[in-house]
Amino acid sequence: MREYNWQQFNNFGYITYKFTDEELKPLWDEVKEIQDNFSKAITYNHQLAGHLKHEYEIIKSKNHV
Repeated sequence: MREYNWQQFNNFGYITYKFTDEELKPLWDEVKEIQDNFSKAITYNHQLAGHLKHEYEIIKSKNHV
């Protein structure tokens, strides 16, 4: 059984979980694909706070994560 830790706050809590390399592979594959050709990726700057140059939407591995 995988181990996780749950913390509760007055209104919200959070769960910590350590993903395996296998579980993260689809996400890292998509990140690599985006990094290889930024022009084909969907920018996400308008949805996020901050001023980062490269913010892109994760599409292919979104459901996996």
